[in-house]
Order: sequence, then C-alpha cells, then structure tokens
Amino acid sequence: MARIKAYRRRRRHSATRLSAFVGRRVEITTPYGNVVGMLQSVSPGYVTVTNEDGTHFVRVASVCWIRPEETTPLA
Repeated sequence: MARIKAYRRRRRHSATRLSAFVGRRVEITTPYGNVVGMLQSVSPGYVTVTNEDGTHFVRVASVCWIRPEETTPLA
C-alpha cells in the first residue's frame, strides 16, 4: 500500500507526488477526520476529493496520510 507522510513543519508534499493519486479512490487522514473519495485535482495548497456527500477541499498542510482506499477482496 502506497503512503505519503506529511511533514508539517519540516517540508510539504510536492504536487507531483500527490498527482500520482489523481483519478483514484483515496483515503485521506487529517487531524479533523478521514475523507474518502475520488481525488479530482491537486494544487500546491489543497487537494479536491469528491464522494457521495459532495466535494471536499483538503488543505495539503493538514494531510497526515493519503493512500489508496482499502477494498475487501472478492471471495
């Protein structure tokens, strides 16, 4: 499972690293809770995630983890 760790004060995510997840369903962990959905776009300041609840803008500085959404294998 690919994970990108956010370093709050030392360095930030680069847009090129986060853009590898565009078009994929991802789970983003922030200090305020998790956001799960399709990663639509990446900009230097925030990422855009769309799910059934609507569109969410997540500040890149508040991202703790971003990873592909875990799915259960078909039996």
